[in-house]
Amino acid sequence: MTNTKQSEASRAILDDAPKACMDELAAVEFLERMRWPEGVCCPRCGDVNVYAMKGRRSGKREAHYRWRCRGCKRQFSVRTATVMEQTNIPLRHWCMALWLHTSGRKGVAATQISRMTGVSYKWALFMCHRIRHAMTQDGKGKLKGEVEADEAYIGGRFRRKNRHARKPKFNQWDKTPVLGIVQRGGELRAKPVKRITGGNVRHFVKSNVDESATFCTDDLRLYREIGRGFKGGHIAVEHQIFEYVRYPRAGSGTTVVGHTNTLESFWSHLKRKLDGVHHSVSERHLGRYVDEAVFNWNTRGIGDGERLRLVVKKTEGKRLVYAVPPADAA
Repeated sequence: MTNTKQSEASRAILDDAPKACMDELAAVEFLERMRWPEGVCCPRCGDVNVYAMKGRRSGKREAHYRWRCRGCKRQFSVRTATVMEQTNIPLRHWCMALWLHTSGRKGVAATQISRMTGVSYKWALFMCHRIRHAMTQDGKGKLKGEVEADEAYIGGRFRRKNRHARKPKFNQWDKTPVLGIVQRGGELRAKPVKRITGGNVRHFVKSNVDESATFCTDDLRLYREIGRGFKGGHIAVEHQIFEYVRYPRAGSGTTVVGHTNTLESFWSHLKRKLDGVHHSVSERHLGRYVDEAVFNWNTRGIGDGERLRLVVKKTEGKRLVYAVPPADAA
């Protein structure tokens, strides 16, 4: 839960956000405060001996709101070394997109960004993808304690009349599976995979969960072998017989309640986000939408203003281009 100091800081940020979405200079100063709360520093060399470039006659900041570093003698702006670099979109539109992505639990559609800012749908979609790219999961350290693992299948609704005659039956592999793990009271991690196999599930679990954890899953068979390696034990609830919670038996020596309801709650948020806001998401870009949902889930305990500040900080050192150059390109 948030404390009073965090709430006050969050409210202060939200008080400045509406003006930053309307005025370009206010947007620049707002993003500079979010990125450099202790003072502007050079993003290339880290020197704090910098100064704002101003016009000789007007005395106002120049058109691109650049700074100059006395250390490396190079120019930079609040866009430098972020997902906003080398874009001509006004920063007030970036502030609007950042605010909407962090304040809405289910996210925001690119069409709405386009209507509210006036940029084309193509640029609005690319802005949204860049912001989601900034929300990429860090995945530092391994999860401990009581850990749940589950999977979900993302795709369109099965309708026999809409399917080809050669594919008359429902097949779960027609949808895109997403693996997820969560530490109860802690961090959640998820990623899409092409197929649910013992190999990729084992690699995902072992690389993110500590061996001392208590492993809680459903009755999927491949979890049995994976669960044997955890010192805290493996608890599997049998959904096929409508068992959703398994309480510890008397004298068993454990107090852990077996269920995957924490992850089921996240899956419901993710599916409502994709169905209700975006309606259709391609398999190619599904990972970014999952990263956005995971980020919002992990930061649900802080205020919208603090979440906005965190996203601005996470934009540093990340880039997303239209086309990835070939590996052998000079």
